[in-house]
Amino acid sequence: MPQCDTVSWTIVSEAYAQRGHIQESRWFFDNVPDRDLVSWNSIMSAYARRALFREVIELFAAMVMEGVDPDAVSCLLLLTAHSHIGLGSTGRRIHRHLATAGQDRCNTFLGNHLINMYGKCGSIDDARRVFEGILQPNVFSWNTMIAAYTQNGHFDEARRVFGEMPRKNVVSWNTLLAAYSERGMLCEAKEMFDKMPQKDVISWNSLVTAYAQNGHILEGIHLFRIMDLYGEAPDSITLIAVLDACTAVRSLERGKTIHAAIRAGTRLDLTTHLLVLTALVNMYGNLGCVELAMEAFQGIQRRDVTAWTAVIVAHARNGHGGAALELFREFGLEGMQPDAVAFLSILTACSHAGLLYSGRDFFVALHGDYNVGVTLEHYRCVIDMLGRLGQLELAEEVIRGMPFKADFVSWVTLLGACKTQGDAHRGQRVAEAASSLDPGVASPYVYRYYGS
Repeated sequence: MPQCDTVSWTIVSEAYAQRGHIQESRWFFDNVPDRDLVSWNSIMSAYARRALFREVIELFAAMVMEGVDPDAVSCLLLLTAHSHIGLGSTGRRIHRHLATAGQDRCNTFLGNHLINMYGKCGSIDDARRVFEGILQPNVFSWNTMIAAYTQNGHFDEARRVFGEMPRKNVVSWNTLLAAYSERGMLCEAKEMFDKMPQKDVISWNSLVTAYAQNGHILEGIHLFRIMDLYGEAPDSITLIAVLDACTAVRSLERGKTIHAAIRAGTRLDLTTHLLVLTALVNMYGNLGCVELAMEAFQGIQRRDVTAWTAVIVAHARNGHGGAALELFREFGLEGMQPDAVAFLSILTACSHAGLLYSGRDFFVALHGDYNVGVTLEHYRCVIDMLGRLGQLELAEEVIRGMPFKADFVSWVTLLGACKTQGDAHRGQRVAEAASSLDPGVASPYVYRYYGS
């Protein structure tokens, strides 16, 4: 591109950024001749849109080093970055710069972002002062101030500001409703929900999720069904919460009903929605329906480690050790690398299902065939499985030879196995080892061992 000016290069850089090609956009930016403020703001906006906030901060610093003075847009981008990262001290310096320039009182847009930043950084008094200094606060100003109060646990103040709002919209109601819901304040959330003159999908999702995640399982499922009757489409978070609720109450019938409602009544494309399908695999696996778990798994187009782990655990938990091992091998053939969490889930499922030899084989694979960091939790599972198999000598060797200092839980696990297997001599030695770590806590376990 011979003899192109700054504007031309900046336009090309912005075009790449708009299409999501951030590296190409950055290349053109780096080669812009005589970069001006527009060029810098453009590339910082591109990074901010992709939530690359540390890069925004680095670019802002580089801009200042080049001698380009920031304007209100630059400061706004920097404020946004700092509010997401939580660097309130730097944000406060930006605010002082804006105040010196006389922009903090008259600019509602900037004021709203300052309130948001201070709220996320926990500086609620600063947020309140900015709000009170805005000459013409709009609905977003009021909503942001309410959110700042709720984020910092000041619910009475949030309710007061909500009551003083000259004009409320559905976002205003949802802000308080979501705050009550997220903190398990179900009475307040239900009261807010019932008073809402207009509800949207966010309103329904907030309350359904609150019920499901705070132990009010049946109420959450009931509200979900009412929501479906009203024609509101739940989001993925709500669907996952309700599916988990069905697992908690051990209700396969409700789970199937909700699965059918998901397929028939939502706008989610289940063939591509990984999280919801994985939740279905988990639910069916927990409720003993391996075939339906497998059906949900096969409906996932792009499977990740979590989805594979869910279907392997579903088979292991329900006694299908051979199928679990076969799926594990397929997992590897797909080019997927199981992580430490995946292995821990599989080992735990094998232990609880009595698939002790399968679990041992998984641990051998973890230790020898995969470059996965073995944790103390993995060793605890193996100690438990070896104890159940009656291989107490090997279990003790594992405890003494593992690359971690043996903890109280590991020794007590083996102590229980010694009691079950009737190995009094080893049990005495293990009890002494447990007592040496925490005599006060260990005493009841040792007493029960000797007293039986």
